[in-house]
Amino acid sequence: MTQTSIPEKAVSYTPGPWDVQVRQPIDGDAFFDIYQTDGHGNESAVACIGADAETAANACLIAAAPDLLAALKEAVKYTHTTQWLHTACDAAIARAEGR
Repeated sequence: MTQTSIPEKAVSYTPGPWDVQVRQPIDGDAFFDIYQTDGHGNESAVACIGADAETAANACLIAAAPDLLAALKEAVKYTHTTQWLHTACDAAIARAEGR
């Protein structure tokens, strides 16, 4: 799979936290809905994926993405003494931000 860089101005994502819910339509297959709520009961769709054991794990990972990115940005501040870890953190942050 080829990763495409996204221009930095275009990098914007739905702020967290994100949650996962299984949806079962009356006349269709179940799917996982990853969504964000604004605290007033309004939901914004982030992603929808099929429902099986592997995609359940993927849905949880996707929903954790904003929290993981925030934690990584905080952790990278303390990794300067371990260059390989600092480099890995910077690379992961850049990938998450589309750089």
